Amino acid sequence: MNCEPAREYLLDYLDNELPATLQQELSEHLRACASCREELEEYRKTALLLQLRAVPEPPEEYWEQSWARIRSRTVARVLPLNPGKIFRRPAWQTSNPLGWPVRLAIAATLVLAIGGLFMSLPSKPQYQAERETAKRASYAATQTLNPEDMPVEMQRQIELITFTTAAAGSLDPISKGAPMIKLARQD
Repeated sequence: MNCEPAREYLLDYLDNELPATLQQELSEHLRACASCREELEEYRKTALLLQLRAVPEPPEEYWEQSWARIRSRTVARVLPLNPGKIFRRPAWQTSNPLGWPVRLAIAATLVLAIGGLFMSLPSKPQYQAERETAKRASYAATQTLNPEDMPVEMQRQIELITFTTAAAGSLDPISKGAPMIKLARQD
């Protein structure tokens, strides 16, 4: 280690605040270098003089003046309250980021949307009419037809359908009925 970096570490060496490796390196340098040893001794003498120097007790007036200054500074930091700020409105009542026209437009849009929703629902008379039609269709489907009440042509078709259903199993009369009727007429 050279003298220049060693002199930077002398005070830390004196206070034992250096890492072990650096302290060992500086100790080796101090054994070899007389000028750095002399400077370290000067630092030790100065530190000893500072420790031996007695600090005088300040007079009683000092403490009174200090407390008076502290009180004057703390009083100066207290600000008077503004009564208008104490009784002000909440922020949600005073802040108006959206203007009244925008709020009205939003309200009108909501009213139209809700109104459109109700208008799209089926009205009661329409709903009842659909329900009555469904009831009639259901009733007609469940009723058995009496062949004697029908015209003669339909009676032949019903007989044919009944006969073919019994002979061939269940046939769909709508899709298979036309060829069957043609076969029956050929008889």
